[in-house]
Amino acid sequence: MHVVDKTGADVGVGFFNPRTNLALRLLTHGLDAPLVKDALRHHDKLFAMMEASLASGPYLTGADWSLADAAATPYIWRLDKLKLAPLWDRRSGIAAWYDRVRARPSFKLAVDDWVSADDLNRYASQPDPWPKVSELLRAA
Repeated sequence: MHVVDKTGADVGVGFFNPRTNLALRLLTHGLDAPLVKDALRHHDKLFAMMEASLASGPYLTGADWSLADAAATPYIWRLDKLKLAPLWDRRSGIAAWYDRVRARPSFKLAVDDWVSADDLNRYASQPDPWPKVSELLRAA
């Protein structure tokens, strides 16, 4: 079975497991895939939990950097690079947390020094998804 994404690119041949099937839906339908609205609701729940946690300290578990912060950092960083930072615009705790995270020397070592200019250019060259995402959020 050949699968073609919405740009016309052949994305593979074969049988798909359920996880691959989800990815295939995203490739073929983009932000119009039915699962996107659910994903946005889950993002909102995560951001609400993060914001509540950050009310008690500068990091997700309180006063000190923890594994929770380490786990959330690449997730938030990727959303930022995908031009989806407006998802947490109304959550000032997350924005301040992300600023603190990016100011850490370990962020420079683990992210800034590791991610190539080509990687950053790939993110920057993608169309802005925010108009469609904000439309989906309003409809949810």
